[in-house]
Amino acid sequence: MRSPPALTGVIRNHPPAGRRSKRKRPSWQVVERVNADADLTGNIEVLPPEGSLLPGAYSYRRGDTRQSVIDAMTAAMDEALAEVWEGRDEDLPIDSPADLVIL
Repeated sequence: MRSPPALTGVIRNHPPAGRRSKRKRPSWQVVERVNADADLTGNIEVLPPEGSLLPGAYSYRRGDTRQSVIDAMTAAMDEALAEVWEGRDEDLPIDSPADLVIL
């Protein structure tokens, strides 16, 4: 049985460690970083909406698609938002998970 290919790299969609910033990278900058990585293939189909990508570091393997990296960031955000939404105080004046992201 062949082992999977070694990790090629990591895409970070947040400021580097040691550089504190309240601003996260906007979606277009994340897409720009993913597009610049020569080890990834294909195109990103649609610019993700602002607030839909969870900041973090995402590992990938050479040959993975650019869209798969964006999809991983989106899925991670959906999961984190669902967890926070489930644990929220019901008395908060927030009507939806989307409102929570805007805050």
